[in-house]
Amino acid sequence: MAGYYADEDVPVLAARIARGLGLDILHTEELGRKGVRDQDQLLFAARQGRILITRNCKDFWPMSEEFAANQSPHAGVLCITKSLEDRPAAEIARALVAFDRAHTGGVPPYYVDYLHAVP
Repeated sequence: MAGYYADEDVPVLAARIARGLGLDILHTEELGRKGVRDQDQLLFAARQGRILITRNCKDFWPMSEEFAANQSPHAGVLCITKSLEDRPAAEIARALVAFDRAHTGGVPPYYVDYLHAVP
């Protein structure tokens, strides 16, 4: 099981529900890191060995490429798709748990992917 770090674009309730379902997940708001620059959030997640979860893939995708080019620490980024944006927090949580179960060995460094709704 991987560890996860949800940024402020992810509903804190989704993280709490996912945690209740057994996922190792922290949330920016719970750690008092709301408003911290994206680069610092990504670095924090990497240093914690956690995959960063965000809705802001347009910024995190190129940032991940920059981290790879500079060989900066990076434990992965998981982007919430448009199909999940307006869904209840419980659906996001279920999708996170399904992703985790499908990636039991974690993800490689500099990995970026999209989180999809669970049917």
